Amino acid sequence: MEQIKRQRSENVFNSDGNKRIKQDVMITTKCITNESIANFEILPNEIIYEVFDYLDSYYIYQSFYHLNYRFRSLLIDSILPLKINVPLISQKAFNHYNQDIIIPNIQKIDTLRIENCFIFDDQIVTLLHKTLLRTLILENIESTCLYNVLHQLITFPYFSSLSITTLDPIKDKNPFYQQIFRLPFLKYCKLSFGESYFTGILPMATYEYSSIEYLIINHEIYCDQLNAFFSYVPQLRHLSLNLLRGHAIIPNQSSSSVLKYLTHVSLKLSDLTKFDYFEPILIDFFPLIQVLNISADLDYLNASRWEHLISTYLVNLRIFNAQFQIRLYTDIQISTIDKQFNLFSSSFWTKRQWFFDYRSLIQTKYNEYRIIYSTNPYKRKYYKICNQLNNIDYADQYEKVFKSVNQLYITNEKVIEKCNDYFPNATKLIIEEAFSAAVCRSIIKNLNRILPLQQLQTLNIKCNHLSLLKMMEILSSTPNVHTLTFQTMPLYTENERIIEQNEIFQSVSKINRIINVAFAHRCTLNKLKLLAKLFPRLQHLQINILMRDMKIILEFLLNNNKQNIPDLRLLCFTSVSKFYLEHLNNLIKLGVLSSDQKVNHTGNILYLWW
Repeated sequence: MEQIKRQRSENVFNSDGNKRIKQDVMITTKCITNESIANFEILPNEIIYEVFDYLDSYYIYQSFYHLNYRFRSLLIDSILPLKINVPLISQKAFNHYNQDIIIPNIQKIDTLRIENCFIFDDQIVTLLHKTLLRTLILENIESTCLYNVLHQLITFPYFSSLSITTLDPIKDKNPFYQQIFRLPFLKYCKLSFGESYFTGILPMATYEYSSIEYLIINHEIYCDQLNAFFSYVPQLRHLSLNLLRGHAIIPNQSSSSVLKYLTHVSLKLSDLTKFDYFEPILIDFFPLIQVLNISADLDYLNASRWEHLISTYLVNLRIFNAQFQIRLYTDIQISTIDKQFNLFSSSFWTKRQWFFDYRSLIQTKYNEYRIIYSTNPYKRKYYKICNQLNNIDYADQYEKVFKSVNQLYITNEKVIEKCNDYFPNATKLIIEEAFSAAVCRSIIKNLNRILPLQQLQTLNIKCNHLSLLKMMEILSSTPNVHTLTFQTMPLYTENERIIEQNEIFQSVSKINRIINVAFAHRCTLNKLKLLAKLFPRLQHLQINILMRDMKIILEFLLNNNKQNIPDLRLLCFTSVSKFYLEHLNNLIKLGVLSSDQKVNHTGNILYLWW
C-alpha cells in the first residue's frame, strides 16, 4: 500500500495527463463562470479534496485561495497530507505562495517538488527539517546545495522516495551515493547527476546497507563501480542504468553482490561496453531477473549468444525487450546483419513470443543507420517511426495501436505515409528530419492519422530548414502544446511585418498555450520580437545570443514594465562563457538590469529569474 501511495504522489507531478489538467486549470481559471463556481461549491469537502488530489498544488492555490473564505479554509485547515509543488514562478508569486500555503502548512507536507534552481537556499533546507516528508523531487538543483539537503534527510522518519536532477554535472559522485545509501527508509531513488567522470570506486559495504528497492540512474556509471555499488543495495528489485566500459580489461574477480530480489533490469550500453565485458556482469549480478530491457549496438546483435546466455544463466527471464542500433558501411556488413536478424526468428524466440522488427533510420552517402528492436515492447513509453526494409519479412505489418507510448519520434516525412500504427496517448512529438515546404500540409494530415495532434503538449522540431511560417502551420494544428523546442528560424525573404500580418500567425498567437520555448541557434532582436508576438504567454525562454546583443535584448524584455512578454519569469542564455556573466554584471551596474533579479551561471548557461 505504501508503494502505491508513493507512486501516486510522483504521478501527481509527472504524468502527462495531470500536466494537461494543470495547464487547463492555469489557462481557464479566468474563464470560470459564477454558475460553475456555484455548482462546484455545493460539493462536500471530502469530494473537493478528492478533486484537488489530482491537480497541481500551486494551481489549486492560484485558482481557489482568493476565491472565497471556504476555499481558503479548505487549503489552510486541511488535516490531510499535502503535496506541494514549487514550479517555475516569479519571485513575487513564490513569496505569496510561501507565506500563504507552505509556511502555515509546513508540518503537513508529505510530498515536495522544487524545480526552480534559485530557491535552494538555507531557508528551504531549514523548512525541510520541519516537515513529515515522504517524497522529495528536486529538479535543477546545483550540486553545491545538494549536500546540505541530503544531510537533513537522514533524520526524516518517514522519508521513502527521492528524485534528483542536478543543474551542473557532479564529477565525484561517490560521496553523494554514500549519503543517499544512509537514508534509513528510502525505497525509491531516481538520480540524474550529469556527465560521468571516473573518480574511483566506492568501498565495499560492510555494515551500512540501503533499503532502496527501485533505483533509476540516468547518468552513466562505469562497469568497474558495479560490484561495490551493488553491495549497498541488497533489497533492490527494479534497476535502470546507463553503463560505460570500465578501466579494467575483463573483470576477473567474481561478484560478491548477487541481488537476489532483483527482477526488473533496464540497461543502456555505450558503444565502448563490448559484449565480452558485459556478459560476466549479466551472469554475476542479474541471474534471477525476470524482465530485461536493453539498448545496445552492433556488438550485441548475436542471436545465438543471447540464446545460450538466456537458456543457461537467465532461466527466469520472461520478457526480453531489446533495441540494437547499427551503423553500416559496406554491402558485406548489410548481408551479415540481415542473416543475424533472421536468426532472431528461430523457435527459441517465437515460442517465447519474442518477435523483432528491422528498419532503416538514416541513409547517407557513406553509411546507413539501422535498428533492430522488439515488437512486443511491454509498456513502451517511446516509439521511433523508421523506414521499413523491403528485403525483410516482418513478423507483423498490420496496424497496431500503442496505448502505452507517450513520446513519438518521426525520422523523416516519408515514413509517416507508410505508417500503419496509431498512438492514441502520445503527448510528445520529436520531428527529426527537415520537411519540405511542398509537403508540409500533407504531413499535418498524415500526422493526425497516426496520433491526435490536438492532445500534444510537447513539440521538438529538430529540422534545420523549416521556416517560421511552416512551423506556424504545424502549431496551428497543435493548440495544446505548452513546450516548444526548435533549431532554427530562417525568415528567408519574408519581411517581419508581413509575417506578423499573416492570418496563421495571428491565429496561432491568439490560441496557442505555449509557455516554454527553447530556440537553439542564434537569436537576434528581430527574431525575438517575432517570438514575443507569436507566444505572448511565455514564462520560460531559452535562447542563444551574441554577447554584444545582450543589452538590447534585455532592454526589450525588461523595459516598459515587461510589457513585451509580461509573464516571462526565467530567461536562459545558452552557450555562454564567463565573459557573458561579467558583461551582465556591468549591465546591472549601469541600471539596464535591476539588482532584484537573481542571476546564476552554471556550466555554459546563464539564468535570470525575476
